[in-house]
Amino acid sequence: MYEKYLLQLEEAGKIRNLKERSIGCYKNYVSYFLNYMEKVPEELTCQDVRNFLLAKKDDGLKATTLNLYNSAIRFFYRNVLHVLWDDITVPRMIIEHKLPTVLSTDEIDRLLDATDDLKYKAMFATIGFFRNACLGSDSSSL
Repeated sequence: MYEKYLLQLEEAGKIRNLKERSIGCYKNYVSYFLNYMEKVPEELTCQDVRNFLLAKKDDGLKATTLNLYNSAIRFFYRNVLHVLWDDITVPRMIIEHKLPTVLSTDEIDRLLDATDDLKYKAMFATIGFFRNACLGSDSSSL
């Protein structure tokens, strides 16, 4: 149903020297979007993309996946439909970065006991030294 647009998308990707895998992913994401919206592509707006991404977020997709959809659809809008893209209406998702877990003294001791390699013993001992220096003997002071 949308083959003409997907071929134009492929051509736009090739002229910009995108990798075949990227072009294939873009085609899949855009195809999924077009089938979801069930509209003529020329009638699509940035608000349609926003609604689609919000629905996918509600379905449980992660920010990284939603950003892939965003990139593919933005490429389609700009290079195939020649529609201006509104980054305010369709912002990229912020990706959460989790802080690393701080190893306990017992965990560091087990790492030291688990290896015979002097290089790794020195590395693990350094981790333990910095942990103790930062936390002190009482972690409740943080």
